[in-house]
Amino acid sequence: MAIFEGDNAPSNQEIEQETERMILSGNFSIGNYSIHNDSFVPIEPTAEEIANAQQDGLCSPSCGEGVCNVTTAYGVLVAQCVCKENYCFNSGTCDFDGGPKCRCDDDPTGFYTGDRCNFYASQPLVIGVGAGVGGLLLIIIIALSICLCCRRNKKGADFERFRKF
Repeated sequence: MAIFEGDNAPSNQEIEQETERMILSGNFSIGNYSIHNDSFVPIEPTAEEIANAQQDGLCSPSCGEGVCNVTTAYGVLVAQCVCKENYCFNSGTCDFDGGPKCRCDDDPTGFYTGDRCNFYASQPLVIGVGAGVGGLLLIIIIALSICLCCRRNKKGADFERFRKF
């Protein structure tokens, strides 16, 4: 039996608890067939068997850049996609949600950003860029205001010239 990770899938702990309850109660059935408690023997697959299960497509093909992690719970193979080791840089934390996603850590002098926490933005850099953009916008607004005022004054002078004729 294999259980795949999904949005609505129960947690591994819930699966383990339900499997254990079914085994211990002797009420383990598939369709119209029931399996007696004494005929069900949980096994621990070898590392080779788990590796073969991974290669045989037990995990969803959507693991992409992730790794298929196959474990057992009471003899049931549980397959889930996880992040590769050291996928995120600079102490970022990797979560697998449809693909590997990095959550980057902050530090007192700046923060890391990027898909894999590979870009560092220091506080002086962020403040400098913000001040530069703000200053540039202020200069543009002042220049536009001057242009509009000059244009308005020029149109007024042209109007007076035409009235004299």
